[in-house]
Order: sequence, then structure tokens, then C-alpha cells
Amino acid sequence: MARRPPIKPQPRTEDKRPPKPNREAILSAQAIVDAQLAVKDSDGAGTPGDAAQPADSYSPEAKTLAERHEQRMAWFYDEASAQAANRRLMARDEAAYDNDQWTREEAETLKERGQEPIVYNEIAPTIDWLIGTERRSRVDFYVTAEDDGDEATDDAINKTKLLKYLDDSFQHSGIRSLEFT
Repeated sequence: MARRPPIKPQPRTEDKRPPKPNREAILSAQAIVDAQLAVKDSDGAGTPGDAAQPADSYSPEAKTLAERHEQRMAWFYDEASAQAANRRLMARDEAAYDNDQWTREEAETLKERGQEPIVYNEIAPTIDWLIGTERRSRVDFYVTAEDDGDEATDDAINKTKLLKYLDDSFQHSGIRSLEFT
């Protein structure tokens, strides 16, 4: 059996994600918007531009908009930090599937010794084989009647057709594959 030629590792791209938003900048921008919505004269009468603003923009609930935004951003940051370790593992696993199986330090050590960091990727074909096996082993729904009789049999056939229709309409088999992987 002939060996496959080695797959050269792709250069790792640097992380190009935008920086994490600054909470103070978000809140100050929100304060500017709140101030624009709540423009009033000192006697309480609205300015001419206020006619276009919704009436509830002057309500006490509008003042809590910044607080609600801050709470939601706190939830977002808490959830992001709770998922960070799992996302790092997922990124590592995806990199192994995509032929990126050497760390930078290991690759540099090999290059210093005059060796290329060659990857014989056995992970991707194995995962592809598992996904293909799952797709080939899918079964369709089949409803059987508990009672004897033509009406029960017809109901079972109709329910089988309904489940098949729903499976096809909502692409449930694709969702099952995603859950499998």
C-alpha cells in the first residue's frame, strides 16, 4: 500500500477578533442617547424636537435602560468566561482535525533540528468515517398499530407519513448529525 504524501501544516493565523468592548464606553454612549431622548426644558415642557420622540421615553423606566444594558452585558461576560475553557478545547480539537497538530514550540524545536513538522492526519479520516457511519445507519420512523383493525392500521400509516414529512421539512436528520458530531 502506497503511503500518502505528507501534509504540510498551514501557517497559524493570528487571532483577529475585535477587542472586548469597554463597559465605560458603552455606558457613556448609552448616557448620550438617554440624554438626547430626555431633553426637556426646565419648566417640564418639551422642546420642538420632542414631538417626534415616543411619549414613554420620558418615563422612569427609560432611566433604567443603562442599568438593564449593564446587567445584560454582565450576563454576557459571565457566560463567555464560563464557556472559555470549553471553547479552547473545541478550538484545539478543530485545529487537530485541520492538520494543525504541532504547537509552535514543538514546530520550532523540530525546525531547529533540521526537521519539518510533518503531519500524517489520521484524525480527520477517522472523524469523517464516524460521521459517514452515522449517516448510513439512520433509520426512518415507523409507527405500528397496537389495535387490530383497518382504522388503527390507517392511523399508524398516517402517523408514519406525518413523522417522515416533519423529519424532511425540518431537516431533522441534519440536526441529528450535528448533535452526533
